[in-house]
Amino acid sequence: MFTIYSERVLTLLKELCLDTEAEAWFQNIKCGGEAMKALQVHYDGPDESKRRNEEARSKFKNIYYKHEGTFTFEKFLTNYYQTLQVLEKYGTPLYEEEKLRLLFSKSQNAHPEFKQEVVICRTLCKTFASAVIHLKTVVARLFFDVAKPKSRRNVSSVSNKVLESTFLIYLGRTTRAR
Repeated sequence: MFTIYSERVLTLLKELCLDTEAEAWFQNIKCGGEAMKALQVHYDGPDESKRRNEEARSKFKNIYYKHEGTFTFEKFLTNYYQTLQVLEKYGTPLYEEEKLRLLFSKSQNAHPEFKQEVVICRTLCKTFASAVIHLKTVVARLFFDVAKPKSRRNVSSVSNKVLESTFLIYLGRTTRAR
């Protein structure tokens, strides 16, 4: 049974990794379990965990909440939380105090009321979860009418008739000019 299972695992891995960089990491291995272990060591081993930890820590340096119109508070929190999860997964979680300190220092919206609420939140909220709820409520109250940024070019929303008439007008102008 083990031999059959091992062959199935190896076959599946070969099919899944065909024509990818992963194929090289178990190319000469004949056992499915060993192939899986080789992939695990390469993609989730100690060196990879160090790299992901460093990447997550450097991500903290570049993430800020400054304005609701360009980078929403929800996106900021999602990126922040994903980074925390990476650090936890690879064995270097942040303490509650550091999570709070980073949250407050990265919340740099210049709105006077928001700044005041951050100061209030520093004194009232002792956990990361309560601080997030408090600040999300504040953002919803203060910036409920902020228009979301629209893309500069929304060609797909233009109907074919508008395009045809614009093209015909353009052709009419260019032929008259000659």
